[in-house]
Amino acid sequence: MAKVVCGGTSFYMDLEKMEIPACAGMTPLIYPDKNYFYPVKQQVQYWLQTNIKDWEAKSYLVAVSGGRDSIVLATIFKELGLDFSIAHCNFQLRSEASDADEIFVKAFAKKLGIPFFVKRFDTQKILNSEGGNLQETARNLRYGWFNELTKEHHFNYICVGTHLNDSAETLLMNLMRGSGLQGLSGIRSTNKNIIRPLIETSRNEIDSYIKQNILEFREDESNASNKYERNRWRNEIIPKIKELYPHFDSALKTSLEHLQLANSLVQKEVERTTKHLLIQKEKEWLISIPMIAELKPLNYYLFETLKPFGFNIATVNDLCNSDFSVGKQFYSPTYVITIDRNYLIIETKEDEQKSAFIQRKISITDQKIEQPLALSFDLIDVPEKFSSDTNFAYLDADKLTFPLTLRKWQQGDKFRPFGMKGMKKVSDFLIDNKVPLTEKQVQMVLLSGKDIVWLVGHRIDGRYAVKQNTKKVYFVILNNMKSN
Repeated sequence: MAKVVCGGTSFYMDLEKMEIPACAGMTPLIYPDKNYFYPVKQQVQYWLQTNIKDWEAKSYLVAVSGGRDSIVLATIFKELGLDFSIAHCNFQLRSEASDADEIFVKAFAKKLGIPFFVKRFDTQKILNSEGGNLQETARNLRYGWFNELTKEHHFNYICVGTHLNDSAETLLMNLMRGSGLQGLSGIRSTNKNIIRPLIETSRNEIDSYIKQNILEFREDESNASNKYERNRWRNEIIPKIKELYPHFDSALKTSLEHLQLANSLVQKEVERTTKHLLIQKEKEWLISIPMIAELKPLNYYLFETLKPFGFNIATVNDLCNSDFSVGKQFYSPTYVITIDRNYLIIETKEDEQKSAFIQRKISITDQKIEQPLALSFDLIDVPEKFSSDTNFAYLDADKLTFPLTLRKWQQGDKFRPFGMKGMKKVSDFLIDNKVPLTEKQVQMVLLSGKDIVWLVGHRIDGRYAVKQNTKKVYFVILNNMKSN
């Protein structure tokens, strides 16, 4: 028997015979001379009942590394009589130890009578060729393969052995990084088809289960090394905190529940407020500046909106403090935001870089091109009348040097706009003519040698305009465009 506190009321019960906890907040009080723990099996069973509809009828893929957490999870699934298979990843990073883990898990699955899958990854080779972070690469490889197995064998859920202390480590690391509320909510117990039935179970409870059931497991030697940040928290910092606060695990569990509830409410409010902000247009996304100007606190709403694009809170704060000056840009690892007059324009860095290097050579014999713009070319006599349509360019053919070059305009580009005196920066011309940033970003220029002869769709260079002594006209038409 053990003394249990629930809702401020104390009572005694046989925890080993209890099928379902009487209260989600139940915490056994352990006396020094007795080793009673709230049974891990019942914790897992209750979690499944609470979070998975028809949980007993579902099929599961349980990730087993060979460590204590995954061994306990698979053992409990077997005790509960669930339909599951075991998957093991061999990342081949620890030589003989990695192979020994694989052999151990295979034997463990055979002992349980459970189907077993194994996948070997040449992780170091992948890192050498593609670069990146070791832990992130391993995570992507692992879940990529798990998803393949899930589709092939029709598993309902992927189960991993993440426990309460893992969530505590994540919370504390995120706290030191200045994370938002979501980062302080620990590790989510469910994420689409990934579930973590041990998420409310502490490491001490898992160790007790292993001892009581005499389970064997593999210890990864790298867990003892403080090379990785998580290990420093696990091996050094948290043990010191527990010395000062012996009830760290139970207090943290309660705090996580409160933070997760608060985060859920905040996320619903943010989603309700921002769901109409993002407008997708082909390969870019637009956010209306007039719409977000009314949001308070703006930086929080904007951070939550931009988070899927990889923007951190510091960058979002810089954006909010920029007075939304036209032309300013802000970067995440994979995306760039450019401020237009009425919109924030979000595009991938790859698309931005591609657009910056679009270039096409045009020979004297070319009559038409479709990329990067649809243009038609013709060599004609001097016409009696000239159209005022800015999608037409009339150029003195004898002054041109072929091949011409069509490219995106660049900072520092200058030309002499027809009808004006002196040189003018292309950027200033576009601003003066109130060209939207969405168009400005893809604005093309036609060059003869190093001279811009036409700011396409806007103005030719006066030096190449048709004069009284012009003999032949090089006539260019910008097709599929509305006339001014």
